[in-house]
Amino acid sequence: MPRLRFRGLLILSGLLLTIGTVSAQVPEPQVPDGFTIQKVAGYPLLHRPIFAGFDEDGILYVGESNGENLNKDQMLAKKPHWITRLEDTDGDGAFDKSTRFVENITLPQGCLWYRGSLYAACPPSIWKFTDTDGDGKADQREEILTGFGFNGNACDTHGPFLSPTGRLYIVQGRHGHEFRDKDGNVYSKGKAGRIYSCRIDGSDVRVHCGGGFDNPVEVDFTEEGECIGTVNILYRDRGDCLMHWVEGGVYPREDQADCVAEFKWTGGLLGPIHNLGHVACSGIMRYRGVHFGDGFKDRWFFTEFNTHKVRYAELKRAGSTFTADVHEFLTCSDGDFHPTDVLEDADGSLLVLNTGGWFRNGCPTSVVAKPEIYGGIYRIRKTDGMKVDDPRGKQLELAKQSPEVWIKHLDDPRPAVREISIESLSRSMLPELKDSTRSLSPKLVDPGLSTMARRNLVWVLARRGAWSDLLFTLSVHHDRREIADEIRVAGLNALALSGHDDFLDAAAQLYPTDSEDSLLACIVARGNVMRRAKELQDESGVIGVHRDALLRSLTLEMLGLSARIAPNDAALVHSVIHALIRGGHSDVIAAFLQDKRPSFAFFKRIELIALDQMDDSPLTQEMVLPLLSAEDATLQQTALEVIARRPGWAAATLSLLQTWVREPELPADRANALRAFLLAQLGDPVVQGFVREILEDHEIASVVRHLFWEVLQRSTIATWPEAWNPLIAGALASADEQVALSALRIVTQRSLPGHDAALRALAADEKRSLPVRCEAVVALGNQAEPLDDGVFAMLQVVLQSAATPPDVQAAVGRALGNGPLSAGQLQVLTRMLDSAGPLVLPVLIKAFGRSTDAAVGQALVAALAKSEAATSVSPDELAGVLRKYPDSVRDAARPLFARLGVDPAAQAARLAELSPLLADGDPKLGREIFFGKKAACSSCHAVGNEGGRVGPHLTTIGASRSPKDLLEAIVYPSASFVNGYRPYVVAINDGKVIEGVISAETTDTITLRTKDLQELRVRRDQIEELRESTTSIMPKGLDTQLTPDELRNLLAYLQSRK
Repeated sequence: MPRLRFRGLLILSGLLLTIGTVSAQVPEPQVPDGFTIQKVAGYPLLHRPIFAGFDEDGILYVGESNGENLNKDQMLAKKPHWITRLEDTDGDGAFDKSTRFVENITLPQGCLWYRGSLYAACPPSIWKFTDTDGDGKADQREEILTGFGFNGNACDTHGPFLSPTGRLYIVQGRHGHEFRDKDGNVYSKGKAGRIYSCRIDGSDVRVHCGGGFDNPVEVDFTEEGECIGTVNILYRDRGDCLMHWVEGGVYPREDQADCVAEFKWTGGLLGPIHNLGHVACSGIMRYRGVHFGDGFKDRWFFTEFNTHKVRYAELKRAGSTFTADVHEFLTCSDGDFHPTDVLEDADGSLLVLNTGGWFRNGCPTSVVAKPEIYGGIYRIRKTDGMKVDDPRGKQLELAKQSPEVWIKHLDDPRPAVREISIESLSRSMLPELKDSTRSLSPKLVDPGLSTMARRNLVWVLARRGAWSDLLFTLSVHHDRREIADEIRVAGLNALALSGHDDFLDAAAQLYPTDSEDSLLACIVARGNVMRRAKELQDESGVIGVHRDALLRSLTLEMLGLSARIAPNDAALVHSVIHALIRGGHSDVIAAFLQDKRPSFAFFKRIELIALDQMDDSPLTQEMVLPLLSAEDATLQQTALEVIARRPGWAAATLSLLQTWVREPELPADRANALRAFLLAQLGDPVVQGFVREILEDHEIASVVRHLFWEVLQRSTIATWPEAWNPLIAGALASADEQVALSALRIVTQRSLPGHDAALRALAADEKRSLPVRCEAVVALGNQAEPLDDGVFAMLQVVLQSAATPPDVQAAVGRALGNGPLSAGQLQVLTRMLDSAGPLVLPVLIKAFGRSTDAAVGQALVAALAKSEAATSVSPDELAGVLRKYPDSVRDAARPLFARLGVDPAAQAARLAELSPLLADGDPKLGREIFFGKKAACSSCHAVGNEGGRVGPHLTTIGASRSPKDLLEAIVYPSASFVNGYRPYVVAINDGKVIEGVISAETTDTITLRTKDLQELRVRRDQIEELRESTTSIMPKGLDTQLTPDELRNLLAYLQSRK
């Protein structure tokens, strides 16, 4: 349908600007042949829908944004968002009545109707909204759970989502949480991303799994109760993924070590079902109905914000988890069509929510926000699909029926009727249902009921809390002819959530069938029983003895189950270790660990990790050191990892490491283990001596020496050992460039004294490479004596040479920007600024921040006024440089500050001016520009295996960004930031200020990648202030540095990367 891209007149800065006055045909979303799509809600019924959910009467509740991109404080102050109640009063499938159900809330990121109320995540809380008087507006608000961290960019808390057991699931990205009880005591706290579950009143909060991931969005559940969801930025090189969230699982990102460290280590991080690429996946649902036909049963539909698509996944069993085949379903060529949610209506049709053009915080598919472009809701039907009569079962009047009727409809083809039947049986207080042992649990083995009906009876028993009945039935009936695998898996998954004490003894009778998913469910269920048994183990007397014996027995059986595990089934390996950590009997596990048979290496690794991670770990050196001699390399490396975490144990490993480093080759897995060990134990004087010994031994292979120097460069030990100073001196004189560069960077990072003469000699040595000479100047940066004129002249020539590679240019920029320059040298430098590109200019001007000379300041302002790359300098950066100059200099800079300001109208006009460049470019020529010296894109961005890792990976950027989005990101890089690449400003206690993207974090350090292509590690105890920056480290002004044809070809190349 045609619509105005810009409605009315936009008044900015007192100017009346007509942004768009003609109607344009906007592309509509497309669906496959055999399906139809219809817009069933739009403005003015609703504005910018995000997430939605139906109630039992078919009323749709839609969380909406008011169109503003607000940070946390702004959102809490304004609470400008709302939830809309939509009705289809005439039954034609289109909504025609709209009511504001809830107003004055933070961004609503979930809508779940359950038992007469609407539940919604509005950070920092989960709310329950109830309409008690039937006027269509909530008059009761109950905050059932609060304490979720958020920053306003929608990558925080989503949900809740109803699990088959009746528990609510909540997903949260890496923004931290702090939960308090009614007395104000903190009972849970952390920074990592997590998947939680709780009861419907917000009590009994449990962590299902967690890790370093950035933004989990939604979850749904398999028929057997397994948790499947979407997550964004599972990996540093952007990976948006479909996930199987396994209980207790720890997931990437690997560079978020401090988040990963909040969980018990079970031998490795779990991975995704399927990596979708850089798509910004959002809503997900499992198709339950019949309208689309059998071919779509249990298909998983999900939305992709960036690609303007809805796709679906066909999950296939792969051991205890899944793989996926992914297919396109809905596509749209409108760059302002951003689907955020997909849900199934009772008749089997799908609803897709398009949020419109307003959102840009952290997902810059529209760098210039367009709140005036509203969203809408679309309905997808199958042309020849089965017509579902009475989809919500209203004609059945189920509320008035008996339990027999409810049981009969547990396998009704209509999903809504099945859910009503489950709820009716779950909540009924009829006398015949009070004793579920007689009334319900026998039905689990009733051959007259279908598998679906009996599986849904599992959820009835779970919601009723009839755990003992469920356990008894599963433990007595082992034969799959009585209880099918699907029912057993569902029952085991339900029991894993029980947490009750009254069936600990019977739990020993829980057994899996032959399938891996049954084994996984059994291990998780038994693991939770073991955890509870261990909590009760310290009871005295006869009960205590009995509990101890039970725990020993359960531990033995868990170790026995591990014999069925394939070593490459990561979910099963994790689950066994997780169960043993939380509930294993340490004496039993320790006895098995010390079995000397080499064929048991796989099991020894399980036992070693479990003992290492127990809170009351009984591990001793005598138990672990013999494993360093194991024939199995994986076990050997695991033992090394365990030792690395234990202070005082390092010395015993050195004989092994001495052997490794002197062998002809150092395999990658050993190199990784050695690197991790050294980084963990570098504070140990014995290890420090070992490092010195190796680096002084010139017979050691260069690959090993490089690894050791890398470790020293990455080290965050507080005090640099004096015994290593001779190593630095020797490295500075080394002919091995990699060794020399490592030593130079260590001198710079740690401001090591005593090397000035060597540094000046290196800087002046024409025989050394340019990177070494430049880094030597950088290392001299804090010295009072100005640079030697010869060195300065060399840097000047290199900087202005068209043949200088971007990384060397950046090094020269750092050298000049950080180096002590005389007033005369600064005057010369001003004459170089007009030719400096946007990558180097912001670094170069730092050199002027140490001067107070008015003539130098005036020359600087005049040079920047002529520079096309001046827009790459932020107003804050320029203000910092000019802070010490006289007022006359700052007055002269006022026009420059105005030029560097943000003008939305001018931005829109500039983008419109450049938009013709989006067509007719040559991708081959664009590739040359991308990897060339003028644009220097590849200095920070990678395509395939080529390029840098400072900014987002661009291998498939053309598939996830529209041409217009790419243009906006190039011209206005600071308008919005991709999640995971937000810049930060770090103030250190020695007076330094560092700006960059946080590329890795540990409990002790953060690592920043800076705009001048450095990677700097900062100890947390050195940080005085850490705050988000509003300025991208990607330089602004590339559109003025390139010719129109060059920019056209670069855009063509980026568009071709799909």
